[in-house]
Amino acid sequence: MGGLGIVTNATGGCLCGDVRYRLRAEPIALYCCHCTECQTTSGSSFVMALRIPYGGLSVTKGSVRLCERAEAGGIARNVGRCPSCLTALWSERLEGRAFQTVYAGTLDDSANLQPVAHIWIQDAQPWIRFDERTLRFSQSPPTMQPIIDVWRQRQSPKQG
Repeated sequence: MGGLGIVTNATGGCLCGDVRYRLRAEPIALYCCHCTECQTTSGSSFVMALRIPYGGLSVTKGSVRLCERAEAGGIARNVGRCPSCLTALWSERLEGRAFQTVYAGTLDDSANLQPVAHIWIQDAQPWIRFDERTLRFSQSPPTMQPIIDVWRQRQSPKQG
């Protein structure tokens, strides 16, 4: 895999196996979102979010059920879920569909994933400790560009 453990053609799917997908585009960034909406929708303390260009994944088995929800700040998004087991696989904003956010825990190989940032840390569980090498934002950053820049930098081969 690439510098931070993800490459185009990575595969993933839901818990029951009814839905499978493949990444068709290079990831833009990998970060963790600690907002209360992500905590509630995932049933966990945060979502590890893999941002890819819109249309950058293809469903290779089954079909997804799109469920609308509001994200922090009230922006509407669809969450793609398996209709059988209801695993949340990815989400996408309803306006300005420039990217999709894959829930990285649904990738087949997520053992080497290294997020470069944490957002909405004001809502993070108090026991979570953040790596000093990651960017941290109290809420959503005004722009994702710093996260994207660090992602690209860490994906690049070491110059030596």
